Amino acid sequence: MAVKILEAGPTPLDPEFLDIFLKGNLSLETHPRKKPYNWLPEVGWQDLMRLTELAATKQAAGGGQHPLCRIADDITKDEAAWQTYHEREAPESAPLPNGFSTSLTQFETLLLLRCLRMDRVTVAITHFVMATLGERFVTPPVLDYSAIYKQTSETTPVLFVLSPGADPAFDVFRLGEELGFKPGGKLKYMALGQGMGPKAAELIESGAARGLWVMLQNCHLLPRWLKNLDKILERLQKPHKDFRLWLTSEPTDKFPLGVLQRSLKVVTEPPNGLKLNLRQSYSKITEEVLANC
Repeated sequence: MAVKILEAGPTPLDPEFLDIFLKGNLSLETHPRKKPYNWLPEVGWQDLMRLTELAATKQAAGGGQHPLCRIADDITKDEAAWQTYHEREAPESAPLPNGFSTSLTQFETLLLLRCLRMDRVTVAITHFVMATLGERFVTPPVLDYSAIYKQTSETTPVLFVLSPGADPAFDVFRLGEELGFKPGGKLKYMALGQGMGPKAAELIESGAARGLWVMLQNCHLLPRWLKNLDKILERLQKPHKDFRLWLTSEPTDKFPLGVLQRSLKVVTEPPNGLKLNLRQSYSKITEEVLANC
C-alpha cells in the first residue's frame, strides 16, 4: 500500500531498485567477485553485487555517479567500520559508515540493509513508512467493539482474524454483559476442535431460534467442518433479530467463500509497546467511569 501511495506522489520509488528489494538477485549464476570477509552473508553479497551493477547505470539525485555503485569497494576497503555496523543490535537506527547516510535516500539505505542484515528489514520498513507517510500507517487502530456490533445483524456474522497474542473473546464477553448477553447465559461459546462440529451446529441453530449470541473460537482447527458452517448459515431463513454469530480464526485458506462474503471481517492485533497499550486501556474507559472517579 505504501508503494502505491508513493507512486502517485512526487517521489515514487525506483521500480528497478524496488524489484531488487522485493526479489533480491535472481541470477542463477554466482557473481565472480568473491565476498571479502566471512562475516558477510553469501546471499547478501550476491544481492549487493546486483545492486552495485544496477546503480552503475543510474545517476545520483544531484547528478553524477550513484553512490551505491561503489558500496562494495568501500566495504572491502574499510572492514572495521562496516563490520561494526553489521554487528550492531539495531543497525537500522545507526548511521551508515563513511558518509553514506547523507548520500543515500532512506529507501536506498533500506536496500543496503537488506543485503547486510536481512533480519532487521521488517523493523526498518516500519521506520521507512513512518518517515514517508506518517505514523498512522503503521499504528493498528483500537478496536471499538460497540461500533463493530452496530455493523452486524442477525444474518451478518463477525469473523475475527487472529494475530499471535490477540484474543477478542473477553472484549466480546464484556460487550455482551453490557447489552444483556451474559457469557454462559444468553451468550454461548465454545472452542472448536476434533468432533465438535455437531455441537457447534446445534448451538448456531438454537441461538438463531432463541435470539442468543454464539461465539465459535479457533475455527481454523476444524477446517473440514467449515463447509457445513456455510450450509448451516444458508439454511437460516429468518433468525431471531437478537441472534449474533461471532467467529475467531487464524488466517486459513479453508474458509468457504460464502461465509467470508456474508461476514464482517475484523483483524485483531495485540498492542505493541506502552503507547498502544495505554490507548487500548483508555478506549475501554467510559465517560461514566471517569465521572465516578
